[in-house]
This record gives sequence, structure tokens and C-alpha cells, in this order.
Amino acid sequence: MSSRLFAASEVVIADVKRELADYLSGRPEIVFAILYGSAAEGRPFHDVDVAVYVDESQWVGQDRYAYIFMLADALAQCIPYPVDVRLIKDAPLPFRYNISRGQPIFARDPAALADFLSRTSLSSIEDDMRAVLDCLQLG
Repeated sequence: MSSRLFAASEVVIADVKRELADYLSGRPEIVFAILYGSAAEGRPFHDVDVAVYVDESQWVGQDRYAYIFMLADALAQCIPYPVDVRLIKDAPLPFRYNISRGQPIFARDPAALADFLSRTSLSSIEDDMRAVLDCLQLG
């Protein structure tokens, strides 16, 4: 993460999303990508947070961390900001929920994106309900 703090208008963020989508659409392993975090929310940011859902059959044998760093470096060449990339499949539910509140950048498979968004919302609601029931049972 950069120590520098950036600010960008909605128009600039829309341009950033377009540039990222142009690059990501050329990567056959990427099923969909979401811009999340401060930049997506219109707040000052240290880096642009991008979550990607990857078809792992397209990149068998690659080291996950090497892939993340390679993709972050490639995306940072497309836009004037540092980029932080996360793999959606590796993310725990609270983090997936945070990602799901972001802005889709690119979807090779819109049904997979819709499935991710709906499953994440339902799982989050189920977790919240479980926590409430646990509290009620303790009381």
C-alpha cells in the first residue's frame, strides 16, 4: 500500500474502471472483477482495490502470490495509481461481503458475478441471523 493519499472524481474513477476493464478483458482466466474500497466509495485512497474471480483451470500450476503481484503490477501500468489485487475465492465471508458492495469492473460471465453477489449477501444474512440466535439462546 502506498503512503501517498490520492483523491479522484467520479469521472476519473469511471476512466480508471474503463482502463482496468480493457486490460482484464484480455486475461482469459479472469471471470469477473470488482473495484471496492475507498476509491470505489469516492473517498481518498492509498491504492485502487481490485478483487478478481479467477477460473483456476486457466492458470494451473501458477503460484497464487506471484500471480497477484504480477496482476497488480500490470494493472498499475494501466492507471496512474498503485493497485492492490485480491483473489475472491481466497477471501473470508466478511471480506467477500465488503467486495460485493463495490463496483463491477468487468464480467466475462455475468451469471457468475450475479451468483457471487447473491450468495455473498445470503451467506452474510445467515451469519448475522446465527449470531442473533446465539445471543438469544445465551440470554
